[in-house]
Amino acid sequence: GHGDHPQGPPGHLLVGGQDPGPVPGGHRALHRAGDHRATALAVAKELDIARPGDWTVSGPELDFMPQEVLERDYNDYMEQFGLNPKQKISTLSKGMKMKFSLALALSHEAELLVMDEPTSGLDPLVRSQMLKILAGYMKKSGRAVFFSTHITSDLEQIADRLILIDNGRILFQEKKDTLLETYRIVKGDNSLLNAESRKLFLSLNPMERSFIGLTDKPEEIARIMPDALMERPTIENIMLGKIERGSASWQL
Repeated sequence: GHGDHPQGPPGHLLVGGQDPGPVPGGHRALHRAGDHRATALAVAKELDIARPGDWTVSGPELDFMPQEVLERDYNDYMEQFGLNPKQKISTLSKGMKMKFSLALALSHEAELLVMDEPTSGLDPLVRSQMLKILAGYMKKSGRAVFFSTHITSDLEQIADRLILIDNGRILFQEKKDTLLETYRIVKGDNSLLNAESRKLFLSLNPMERSFIGLTDKPEEIARIMPDALMERPTIENIMLGKIERGSASWQL
C-alpha cells in the first residue's frame, strides 16, 4: 500500500523496448530480460541446489539456451560462489540464498537483474562478495542491474547512475560521478554566513562557532567565502542534503 505517502504522476516502464504488462509481448520481453528465472525458494526449500533445470520455467518461447551451456555456466558460478550442490535450500543462509539466486540468473545469461535490497542484512564480508559479483556482471556488454537500497556505501562502490526517491517524488536522477563533482561540503566560521551566502546552501547546520553545509554552487562559495573549507561529499551527504532541505545534521 501507499500509506500516507503522496503519489506522484503515473510513469511508464519498458523492458527490452516492450511494455511488460499483462500481454503476451510484454511477458516475452520480461522472459528475455531474465525475469522468468525465478527460484521459488519459499515453496521448494527441501530440494537441493544441484541442477539448474529444476529451477527454471520452461516452454516453447523460453527454451533458447542449450542445456549443456546452462549446466556448465551454473556449475561454474556454484564453484565461484562457494555453494555446495548437495545442500538443501532450507539450510542456506540469507547470503547463500542470494548467491544461489544470482547463480541461476547469471547462468541463463540474464541481461537485466532487478533486485530489492540485495545486500540488506548480510554481513560485511558477504556484502563485499556480492558487490564484486554484481560489478563483474555489469562489465559484460549489454548487462544492467537495477536495485533499491538504503545502504549508500553500496552505491559508492558499484552504481553508475542514481535515482533518489522521497515520499514518491524523484529528487534527482543523475550519473554518480556527476553528482560527486557537482556538490561540495562546506565548513567555515559562522561569521562567513549572511543573507546572501545562506542562499547558496541546499542544507546548512550552524553550530556554536562554525557551520557545515552542502552546496551545488562551489564557485560562488569560493568567491564570497575564500576562507571556507570545501570537501568532496559522499553520496549519503548529497542524499541527506536533498531530502532534509536546510535542516541536515550530519556527523562528518
